[in-house]
Amino acid sequence: MDEFLQEQLWIMKKEYKIMNVDIENNTINVLLEWGVRELSEQEELSFMYREVDSKDWTELEVTKRNGLNYSLEYTFPLKGNYETQILATSTTGKRSETLLNLEFKNLLDTRITTDAYLHYSGNGSVDFNVNIHNFIEGELNLTGSKDTFKIKTAKALLYVNGNINREFDILANGQDYHSDEYSEYVNYHNYVDLGEVQELHEVELRVIVEDGLGLTYETIAEAMQY
Repeated sequence: MDEFLQEQLWIMKKEYKIMNVDIENNTINVLLEWGVRELSEQEELSFMYREVDSKDWTELEVTKRNGLNYSLEYTFPLKGNYETQILATSTTGKRSETLLNLEFKNLLDTRITTDAYLHYSGNGSVDFNVNIHNFIEGELNLTGSKDTFKIKTAKALLYVNGNINREFDILANGQDYHSDEYSEYVNYHNYVDLGEVQELHEVELRVIVEDGLGLTYETIAEAMQY
């Protein structure tokens, strides 16, 4: 079945390579390459892209490399996810096929992941645990300086009944911290006595992580009963 489906595809091969990432100007330069199975003499190829959930397509000219192989180098806004397709146009009509989904925003948003757990411990107290994992070695790291992708600050804000009750420096006081050229990991847990609070209507933990690029990642956990 897979071989049959492959035979039906007009675009036989497709790939992209990130050439440059400019965080300051929010841009990413990408080289896209693909080949088509066949093309009539009258047909002209073009590249189409649009941001996910957008209705409007942008059309770009492509470069013919050799035979039925084509390429395009283009600079996209970095903080976006894009649908792309190849369009063939002739005097008799048009046809198109999906090329690649370019999920640059998702790459940024999921590069640092945080798991936070907050529980009521009884007697007016709570305990919480935070795990932060930072993927330093990834598609977006083309700067050659891994320090800019490392965690700069990591803090947890404990909200009680809508107000900040405590602040914790996770990076400085983490019980388990590991860092190498590929990733960072930090674990932090704590027990907090809230006996001074008359009524615990709502308890929430907000974990805020900032990296050397100035990007901020926030995770919210609400207190749960054991």
